[in-house]
Amino acid sequence: MGRDESELPTQLASEVEVGQVRWLWESRLPLAKLTLLDGDPAVGKSTLAVEIAARLTTGRALPGDKENRHAIDVLLLAAEDDSADTLAPRLLAAGADRARVHIVASSCPIMFPDSAARLEQTILAERIGLVVVDPLAAFMRGTDGRAALGPLVAIAQRTGAAVLILRHLTKGGRGPAVYRGAGGIGISAVARSGLMVARDPDDMSCLVLASYKINVGERPTSLRFKIVKTESGCGRIEWLGEANYLADDLLAAKRSDDGASAGSKARHLLLALLEQHGGKVSAEFAKEQARRAGVATRTFERVARELVDTRREGFAGPVTWIARADSRNDEGAAPTSHHMAEPERPSSSGRAVPPEERYLRPSNKDVSTRCKRCGVNGTRLVGATITCSVCGNEIGKLPS
Repeated sequence: MGRDESELPTQLASEVEVGQVRWLWESRLPLAKLTLLDGDPAVGKSTLAVEIAARLTTGRALPGDKENRHAIDVLLLAAEDDSADTLAPRLLAAGADRARVHIVASSCPIMFPDSAARLEQTILAERIGLVVVDPLAAFMRGTDGRAALGPLVAIAQRTGAAVLILRHLTKGGRGPAVYRGAGGIGISAVARSGLMVARDPDDMSCLVLASYKINVGERPTSLRFKIVKTESGCGRIEWLGEANYLADDLLAAKRSDDGASAGSKARHLLLALLEQHGGKVSAEFAKEQARRAGVATRTFERVARELVDTRREGFAGPVTWIARADSRNDEGAAPTSHHMAEPERPSSSGRAVPPEERYLRPSNKDVSTRCKRCGVNGTRLVGATITCSVCGNEIGKLPS
């Protein structure tokens, strides 16, 4: 009895031939599947991808693997790096068998899902074992990640090739690593393995490769490495062993560092404003200065809760921030408008102000100390030039 064409095509599980996942890199890079490699710009993703490709073209074991593998051919789709002055030197530095590396010409436009058929033909014709897409955004038409990657998943399954896709992390995002790659969770869901590169919180000169997703094996340990310069001037990977950080730990450490930097800038700015205004300042005015200096209002208010008491004039009047007795400057005195030798402070651009840049007391009658741009009555003296200590506007010169 024939099957009704309106029914879904099915197969009995008992008829499915049981197989095993095969790996190019154990627990990190499976054959016949998609793997993501995420990280901030300029963190070394492309150099790492070349290192992986180089080892696979020569059959050398990757870190954590117990034995060498058969050498394979690799196809590179690299939109941002020149073949002659970047890719070829990196491959040489990494010890690749360049006769096994196929680079798609920059003159050939590749876009997914449109170019999927041509990619599959190339993989079969050249017997490609690994396809590197660097970066995904340059080869994806539109913003529908699933639509772009769906054909790649099918190609990987039919040809048996592994596909390694490089992505940037989203800016200022929060949450687990699986949500942080460009394109969101839709793209992460399609991949069977997800890797991330980030700075080592213990040594910013080093990097950590961590797994944040693995659907077809056990979660591998994280690995430390650094990028060293060769005589030719390009970078190569030097592996440094295992690292005790998960991907989410690395993101949390990065957010902590970013938050500490923003908090430090907010603290310096608020202390400067309190000093310039005799220990009290309008909250509205202070927050406006923070916005001009690029400090988030939420960060500025959090710092203010630590440093000031709040006083409101009347029921709905303006709010004044008053320096607390324990809100000390670096010399141990409460912020005032009097002149004092200043420690290094960041300017509105975040630049540290060296000791030779002195703050003028607002009561100096020989010079005007009110900034016409932002209204602050307190300035910094750089040589004979008077500048606003908040916005950096040049106010004038000291009289000779």
